Amino acid sequence: MIKIFGIGNVLLSDDGIGVRIVEHLRDKLMDLNDYYKQYDEEIAVIIGENDYLYCLNNIKEDDYIIIIDATCFMIKPATVTIRNLKECDEFIEGDFIGELSTHEESFLNSVRREKNNIDGWLIGIEVSKIDYSLQLSKELSKKFNFISYSVFNKIIEIINRKLSEIGVSIK
Repeated sequence: MIKIFGIGNVLLSDDGIGVRIVEHLRDKLMDLNDYYKQYDEEIAVIIGENDYLYCLNNIKEDDYIIIIDATCFMIKPATVTIRNLKECDEFIEGDFIGELSTHEESFLNSVRREKNNIDGWLIGIEVSKIDYSLQLSKELSKKFNFISYSVFNKIIEIINRKLSEIGVSIK
């Protein structure tokens, strides 16, 4: 099963972008099940917010995961990046993790430490500001539809790549 996780704290402005994007795309993502069932794939959408234990408990051994979360790579706000989970180990070893995630214990840390056999991807959305607010920053609000479109396309790209790696040709 492919599980898509929306991660972040919506009380901290841009930190909640992963949750907001996945909530916005939920119906479209669930509609993908109609297409991908012909390839024996099922998609589940999980709004994890910052409850990493809930998220971890929702991962089974044969799951393939896609994490949508805010990033602090010090690049242009609203930039969408994609990284294989195995490429994320450099962020959880050492001091950089504070720059990557605003969560006390990040879901990414937990997955790589406790379920490092799970394959998947991180789709990150670069924040503009993290502050106590229910509103996204102006930069992310202005580009919300573009970010959603970009994230959706990256999810499809990831799923198609996964299928081609196991020898399935996509119609």
